[in-house]
Amino acid sequence: MKKTLLALLIGALPLVGQAQWQNLNPGGGGQIQGITADPNTPGRMFLNSDVEGNYRSDDYGQSWHYTGKELIHHMAFFTAVEPGNSNRVYCGGLYGLHVSDNGGLNWSVVNGPMKGFGTAAMAIDPTNVNNLYVGNSWYIKDAQMSAQKTPAEATTGNRVVWISKDRGATWQTVTYEATAGYKQCYTITIDPTNTNRVYLGTSSGLYRSLDGGLTWSRISSPTSITPPVGTVLNSCRGADITPDGRFVYAVFHANTGSNSGTGTGAAGSGTGQAYPSVWVAEVNNASTTWTWTQVAGPDSDGNNATGASNGLYYSEARAAATSPVHTYYWKPLIDPRSTATEHKVIIGCMSSNANNRQGLFEFTGTVSGSSVTGSWAMVFGQSGSNGFNFDMGWNNIAPQVRQYTYTPPTWDRRVLLASQQSLYYGNPALPNNTAGKYTVLSTKTVGTAGPYTTYATRGFQSTVNFDGTGLGNYVAQSMADNRILESWDGGLSWTQDSRPGGGQNGDYVDIIPANNGQPPLVLTAAGGGFGGVDDLADASHWAKKLSSPASPTDAWVSLEQGTSGLPAANSRTYGSAYDPFDPKHVILATQNGLYETTDIYARYDNTGGTFQQIGGTVIYKFGGVWFSPVAQDVLFAFSPAQGLIRGTRSGGTWTFTTLIANARRGYYWHHQGRDLFVYLTASQNEVFLAEINSSGTVVSNQSVFNQAQATAVHSEPWFGTWAGGQAMELTFSGLAGFKNELYTGSQEEDGKHGYAMFKGSVDFSTVTPTVTWSYWSGNYGAEGYMEIARLWDAKIVKDGLKTYYYAATRGAGLWRREIEELVPPGISTEPENQSACAGQSASFSVTATGTPPLSYQWYKGTPGSGTLLTGQESATLTLNGLQAADAGTYYCVVSGVGAPATSAAALLTVNSLPSANLSGGATVCNGTGTTLSVSGTPEAIVAYTVNGGNLQNVTLSDAGIGQIPTGTLTADATYALVSVSLGNCTQSISNSAAVTVTPNAFDGPLAVSGAPVCAGQNVTLTFAFTCSVGVSFTAQLSDASGSFANPTVLAAVAPGTTAVQVPASTPAGTGYRIRVLTANPTLTPLVSEPFRINALGIVTVALFPATPGKVCQGETLPVTFSVTGNGTCSSFPADNVFTVQLSSATGSFANPTVLGTALPGTTPLVLPTNLLVGTGYRVRIVSSNPAQTSQASAPFRLEGPGLSVTPGVGQVPVCRGSQVSVSFSLPNGSCAFPEGNQFTAQLSGATGSFASPLELGLVTPGQATALTIPGSVAAGTGYRIRIVSSQPQLTSNASLPFRVNACNGRLAAEEPRLVVQPNPSASGVIRCRVSGLDTPVFGLTNVAGIRLQVSVKPDSVDGYLVTPANRLTPGVYVLEASEGSIRLTQRVVVGE
Repeated sequence: MKKTLLALLIGALPLVGQAQWQNLNPGGGGQIQGITADPNTPGRMFLNSDVEGNYRSDDYGQSWHYTGKELIHHMAFFTAVEPGNSNRVYCGGLYGLHVSDNGGLNWSVVNGPMKGFGTAAMAIDPTNVNNLYVGNSWYIKDAQMSAQKTPAEATTGNRVVWISKDRGATWQTVTYEATAGYKQCYTITIDPTNTNRVYLGTSSGLYRSLDGGLTWSRISSPTSITPPVGTVLNSCRGADITPDGRFVYAVFHANTGSNSGTGTGAAGSGTGQAYPSVWVAEVNNASTTWTWTQVAGPDSDGNNATGASNGLYYSEARAAATSPVHTYYWKPLIDPRSTATEHKVIIGCMSSNANNRQGLFEFTGTVSGSSVTGSWAMVFGQSGSNGFNFDMGWNNIAPQVRQYTYTPPTWDRRVLLASQQSLYYGNPALPNNTAGKYTVLSTKTVGTAGPYTTYATRGFQSTVNFDGTGLGNYVAQSMADNRILESWDGGLSWTQDSRPGGGQNGDYVDIIPANNGQPPLVLTAAGGGFGGVDDLADASHWAKKLSSPASPTDAWVSLEQGTSGLPAANSRTYGSAYDPFDPKHVILATQNGLYETTDIYARYDNTGGTFQQIGGTVIYKFGGVWFSPVAQDVLFAFSPAQGLIRGTRSGGTWTFTTLIANARRGYYWHHQGRDLFVYLTASQNEVFLAEINSSGTVVSNQSVFNQAQATAVHSEPWFGTWAGGQAMELTFSGLAGFKNELYTGSQEEDGKHGYAMFKGSVDFSTVTPTVTWSYWSGNYGAEGYMEIARLWDAKIVKDGLKTYYYAATRGAGLWRREIEELVPPGISTEPENQSACAGQSASFSVTATGTPPLSYQWYKGTPGSGTLLTGQESATLTLNGLQAADAGTYYCVVSGVGAPATSAAALLTVNSLPSANLSGGATVCNGTGTTLSVSGTPEAIVAYTVNGGNLQNVTLSDAGIGQIPTGTLTADATYALVSVSLGNCTQSISNSAAVTVTPNAFDGPLAVSGAPVCAGQNVTLTFAFTCSVGVSFTAQLSDASGSFANPTVLAAVAPGTTAVQVPASTPAGTGYRIRVLTANPTLTPLVSEPFRINALGIVTVALFPATPGKVCQGETLPVTFSVTGNGTCSSFPADNVFTVQLSSATGSFANPTVLGTALPGTTPLVLPTNLLVGTGYRVRIVSSNPAQTSQASAPFRLEGPGLSVTPGVGQVPVCRGSQVSVSFSLPNGSCAFPEGNQFTAQLSGATGSFASPLELGLVTPGQATALTIPGSVAAGTGYRIRIVSSQPQLTSNASLPFRVNACNGRLAAEEPRLVVQPNPSASGVIRCRVSGLDTPVFGLTNVAGIRLQVSVKPDSVDGYLVTPANRLTPGVYVLEASEGSIRLTQRVVVGE
């Protein structure tokens, strides 16, 4: 299938109809008018076709996407991409300029002055894209200028160029040559070094503008240096300028006679001769007179011997001055990579004699000063040792390179070129014989079929096709200029190498299906004439028999062997028909009439079957001839001269009658007893439908489709009016009919533009048939879109069970679309196994697929050998009143087109009816239940009711047993069986069982024994109850008056005898009663007679001794209490606990401390060690059951240990790091410290502060402990020591202050003293001794209090020399020595 614009255009959209169009093309095949490489996007290419408009590739030509639908005219010449913006694209063609803003996917015509005029040249300013230049040109399509567009355009007239300075918003027409004449502008070139300088290569010469195209001057032309020497070469077939702007290359030739550059003749016209030669000149921006140097031209001797060609090929047919030269070179193109010292230029031919030496040539020029020298080399073509050592594609013909381009500098250096009908991409720098030098981009190699290489389209097709057909794996197509192409894989890949001989056009191709032992036979004819336009060209006739499946080895055989009877000359053949009653009977429709053979196979074997003309010499241009499929010896044909004719044969003689005289071409088919014809008249702008009866009378004939109807069904944005205001006109082509459907293509012929494919559905139920039309092309850009609806011919082809519409287009090759597929019957849903009961019904069904109508027949037994069931002929089999004998297998046979389909066999099982019985009636207590038993058929489902209520089910076990649990009952219930089911078998039954319910009730009084009773003791309850299962009982105690307003719950009880405890907190009273309550159900309580309850005694407490003098923390406190009786109830319950509580130091019990539990009598309890000292502590007793609290005891005093002592410190003063002796004693009478307590000695700071004390170590009361003064402390006189305890945390008094000396060997143990000797001092150096300080710091001040700078050095063990920085003047000074908090001073006298 053809690759489509799934991503580029509108995505995959649903198609109209069920099938899609199939692209049956090999790729390429038509004239490529232009090729463009996008300078902004590497890999993006455009090509222009003469029949399809425009294609785009985004992958270096590996695939192509049709983008030309919206171009008004489908003959396109170029695509130009805006520099820096790949979305902005211009396309020029036979009808003017189009523009796209989405990369060429959609187009709109530019409504400028060039609209309707041929535009084949354009330039965009690379530095300012607003500046656009468009030339009036048409390449070689002179004939099409007047014949294939509206309004027609003359090739002569005003010589103008169209310019826009605002990106195409507005345009101005500028005349570059004042004298009118042949007006073709081949090239427009902008100087890259100064974009105001623009060049035109035109038929009247080379022109230059220095002001951005507003004014033009003609550059001087060279004169011929070959005969006739001195002829001014006044026509320029194209020019290009080097990247540095220094040199221009141009192709010049002479238009003699009426066209001398300013005349009116066409290129090459007149009495003279055209001499295309290639020239180079250095640009002279100050003058229009240039010096040209020829770099290639035709040799003077006509055989390229003198070397003037410089390596460029010229035809050798110019033996005399009047002989035509066929190598018309044009449009030199300079490689944009060319440098200031070397130029690369390629050139091809606008037309030639197309031999293998005419290819693409590249010039390599070396720059020396103002001149260029070099030579040409063939880079594509065949000459001498040069060969095509690469895949040229299926269209392997001589290379005529008309379009070519270098890739932009943003790409790798390559060339793109179009050779005849193929597109190539390759590296020109490689030698010609390099394998794979070029890649063909218009087609792709698929593989091989026998000895042939096969090809498929890459998405680009541009062939004009005349016919196509297929059978099985074989598809063939006939086309203009390429004769016959064949495919052996259903049209996926193609070759033309297997084609028969003859002319270059394949006129038609038909297949006679296999018949009477003969294999399928392919018929075709090959005629001459370029493009298939020569109706009088000779035709050769061929046939081949197809193997099964068709094979590439199947050979073509000429039907003109021996005496063929076929026309000898000037007769094209356009179609054939075979007689369905006798397939060897064949008629050919030719330019000279109808030719008949009664045995085509004898003609194939050259053993007879000579053709005979029938009906006279009548033109059958479009091959429309058919045999009637229902009436033997009847045929129909369309002739442009005689219209629709009917032929009948009697006794071997044909008689012809005209049925519809103005019918020119059309299609015949037979449907439901009707001979039907869809046809066109000479105008081809209206579709007619006619019916002919069996006697040859026209029954109906009416117009069924025209332009108004077509545009109402489907509109195209490009369709409207031409530039001159003329309305565009649709014509129709490719008519065909099948059953109740019509098919047609449509086109705007003047624009070579297909419009749309349409399908019509015919309603034959009315006297005058009505047709409903629908769009049938598919969705543009989606898979299966039919590109060109401009058809040459079409036909319906039946291929096995499928039927196709084949469309031979004029520009897009061969397409087909499936319109019907006959599907043999198939079973999509098989019958399913059924199980039914005797006497009931059963049904089997099948669902079948296939082409209708379908018929059904049911059988019983094994498929293939079962017994036919008479009358069972529908998709469903129903069996009523089943008996055991009906059990077995059933199947269905479905018949239709092709082989019948047999379903799988389905099993019918006939089951017996099930049974069931109920048993187990019973009497139960209220609130209980029982289980009933059901017996019967194993696994049956039994339906029953309870008291006639809703149906309920029970399933019997595989032993046939089931149970019905009644659940909890409060009333009598009857259980009745209703039905029993097994599978789909059910029968009604009547069987029941009753369940009787006995109510719940007290039976007798409630007796209370054990009264009177003490609170907290038990009493015994006794009562009786009927049906107590599931009933709960609760005993409650009233208040002393017998009221149950706020009862006390005693316990859950049960019928019989139960002991319950009276709460210990119950007050004494004589009117207490007990009642028993029920739940599930709730009944009236059972109440006892009144009885008496006695209360417990009161607790008293005392301490022992009664008033202790003091108690220390942590000591034992004896607690004594007793219980005072109250009648017989003096004992607390066994679960009661007495707790001893301690008040706070003030006697408050707001947050009491629990000392422990105790029993009546005396209990020693330990007081906590963390209690505060106080004199108001008390204790009390609290009982738990009942909760009672005693009175508090008398207050008592609580004391703790004391540390109000002053420690003694010996051995002071002391040196740092030395030991002192620390001792202390505890106060007399103090409570003892608890076990685990430790005493620690702490040292204050030098000032006596304990803000950050140092711990010296542990000490013991009553003994001296030696402790070390840390060596890190500073010397000082205010140190003190104190003692702290850990449990409790107490602190002693501090010791007396003592002194700590540094003691570093300088009499530290002595009292601090400063001695100056001698004093007075005469030298100015003070000698002194210091005792009691370790590292004294010295300072010296004068009588003014100013501190002087001094230096100090040791003089002896405790001596120092203090030297002032400056010599002292005589007078009194103060010397200071300090360390820590010790400061010593001494007055010093300094003498003369």
